[in-house]
Amino acid sequence: MVTVAKGTHQKLGREGQEVLRERLLAARPAELKLKIEREAEAEEMVLPVSQAHSAEGKLRAYWDIKGAPPPEQQERLLAKLAQLEARLYGEEQE
Repeated sequence: MVTVAKGTHQKLGREGQEVLRERLLAARPAELKLKIEREAEAEEMVLPVSQAHSAEGKLRAYWDIKGAPPPEQQERLLAKLAQLEARLYGEEQE
């Protein structure tokens, strides 16, 4: 049984998985089952996103957790979000 540390599995592509498998097989185990799973986000990490009331609030909470893009990209994303919301809510009112 092999456990891969959180975050490592996200960087471990198919080639990396194959290299890992070969290294483990070199130890001549009786049986090898390699399973790499994505660990669930800790509840305390996603809680601010779920508690935010607006789409912008959820996006900003996500950025607080994962890291925000550069300020100019944030502004473009927030402007696009505002356009989408205006279009969506405008269509609902018609």
